[in-house]
Amino acid sequence: MKKILTLIITALMLVQAFALPSFAEDTITIAFDGAYSDDTLPGTKLGVICEDVSAMGDVKYYLNGEEVQATQTDDGFTVESVAGKNEIQVKVFSGDDYETPIMTSNVITKEFANLEKVKTFSQDDFTFDGTSAYDTTQFFNVSLASGEFENVDNTLKITATERRTIGLPGESAKWTFQNELSKGGCMYLTYDIKTDMAARKRLLYVDTKKGNVDSFINGPFLEKDGSLTGLPASYAKLRNFDFTGDEWHNVEIVVDVANLIYDVYIDNIQVVTDGVMDANSGTPGYVYIAQNWDRVQSEYYLDNVEISQLAKSYTITPYTEINGETIEGLSDFPLSGGCAKFVFSETMPAFVEDNVTFTVDGKDADFDFYFDTDENAACITPLAEFSGREECRVSFANMKSNLGASSFGDRTFVFNVCPPIFGIATSEISVSSETSTLDAQIVINNLTEDDKNASVLICIYKDSKLIKTYSKSIQAFAGTGAECEIEGALPEGFTEGEFEFVTYLMDKDTFFAVDYIKGV
Repeated sequence: MKKILTLIITALMLVQAFALPSFAEDTITIAFDGAYSDDTLPGTKLGVICEDVSAMGDVKYYLNGEEVQATQTDDGFTVESVAGKNEIQVKVFSGDDYETPIMTSNVITKEFANLEKVKTFSQDDFTFDGTSAYDTTQFFNVSLASGEFENVDNTLKITATERRTIGLPGESAKWTFQNELSKGGCMYLTYDIKTDMAARKRLLYVDTKKGNVDSFINGPFLEKDGSLTGLPASYAKLRNFDFTGDEWHNVEIVVDVANLIYDVYIDNIQVVTDGVMDANSGTPGYVYIAQNWDRVQSEYYLDNVEISQLAKSYTITPYTEINGETIEGLSDFPLSGGCAKFVFSETMPAFVEDNVTFTVDGKDADFDFYFDTDENAACITPLAEFSGREECRVSFANMKSNLGASSFGDRTFVFNVCPPIFGIATSEISVSSETSTLDAQIVINNLTEDDKNASVLICIYKDSKLIKTYSKSIQAFAGTGAECEIEGALPEGFTEGEFEFVTYLMDKDTFFAVDYIKGV
């Protein structure tokens, strides 16, 4: 007997040893790979560190709750960023069941500002006569000599042995651009490059000036083996970075002028995050690109060159002001004495009442308006007399920030006024299809100074036609209210989803419905 038990136990142990492991949810740990800034551009490849779980089932990747495509890397995967919230999660499914995952990861989140181009110089058509030094003063300020450049399929081909400078914008546009940048925002530069890799290229440097002192942002160097050097200590890890000769690659640079920091992207990979400019730097002047650093002969091409001013799109956050108190949001807006306050994230020009539309229950309504320049906020005080539960709508139109950026997110806000002082606090209706009965628990508020004789009605509608009514008389005491329960049989043929419930509060003294709410 002992021998048989031993054999059974041994067999069970072997089965357990070779059985597939069972995974509960929340068993995958993910984390961002590398550094990102608050202004990381949309379309950037966000690196995520994640263990390989492909053997466990079908792996799905989610961004803000929606399934997205991911690119696998040695350490995990990448997904493309979007402006605003970036909430990333991984789930693993088994078989054909895509409802319940067998494994899920933690959720990681990054929030990025939406940057909008408000002023742009660009050139993608490199047409010129080819007989003199290439110098388009509106766009470029260059020192290419005759024979060092040519137009090839509307791209700029450069054959150089010296450190020729290619600066932008051109002299006639430089001061206009500097003046715009001095107001704030970011400088954005992008270009496409194809090179034979025969010599190092300094991808960018920015000549800035504060007073009479020159200062520079020295950008990264593209080495002949395709690697990058000259990066600041804060550079992001290069994930699956592959810069090969005789292929087009895209370079992007964003310079935060006010905070003296910059980001660099290559092929949508953020390779420099919050690189620090010289503290003495002023407004960027010329931006020099693709400098042939080694002074040996090299052929390379440029195309789709653009320099722009970026400004953050503004967001609007609503608040309720009542009796000197500020509350975030507009839910249960007060019956009287309330102000709807809308705070803008970016500096706005003072605007007037014409920029605002205010309606109550779908009809234009009067309001007092002022713009608080200190708080960068629009304040709207309704002049309507509210009875309770009205639907209000505030919309802002034809508005740009001081830098010329538009909104990101809601510009229309819909909110409801709080219930009346004598009204329905809650109405919880439950139905039973097994017994074909209805049970309702109703709470009435009476914040007036008088007791109220009232009736509570529950009406059932189908296709806007009244099918059945239930009622109960109550006495709602001043300062408190009343509670009541209503029970009854459901109408014949009742099917959930086809019928609508409405709870009414009727004042017996006036025979008016003083309040109602829909639903269960």
